Amino acid sequence: SIDINVDAHIPESYIQNQEQRIDAYKKIAAIEEESDIYDIEEEFTDRYGDLPVPLKNVMEISLIKSMAEKIKISEISQKEENIVLKFSGKELPMEKIAAAISEYKGKLLFSAGEVCYLTLKQKGINVTVRKSIHKMLNKEVKNYGYYS
Repeated sequence: SIDINVDAHIPESYIQNQEQRIDAYKKIAAIEEESDIYDIEEEFTDRYGDLPVPLKNVMEISLIKSMAEKIKISEISQKEENIVLKFSGKELPMEKIAAAISEYKGKLLFSAGEVCYLTLKQKGINVTVRKSIHKMLNKEVKNYGYYS
């Protein structure tokens, strides 16, 4: 699950027909990689015009959720000015986690316990935070061989 403070939805003013909006949400829920986002962006732009920011956000969140599941992250949540990524399993890719911690130079902390998690420290929750999560998860997924 993902629980972060971001405006993520398809505005009724963008897709006015409820059935078309539901179909759009189904397409977004099926996003598994970045190319899926590009395909949907192209289709929606052709059909409805330029994408509003809340729609871009919901597509990015769908991609993040898909990538997180592939690397055994079960929950992404916002705790004040931090993003917390909880792992679902006991077997963790410690080498990959150590590399990510090194790359983020003090902004990413690992906590071990009954439930292991990473905390991404950021000042303010904004596009930079979402892009940081995306970058970190994408890097991890690439290292696991899910993307070429």
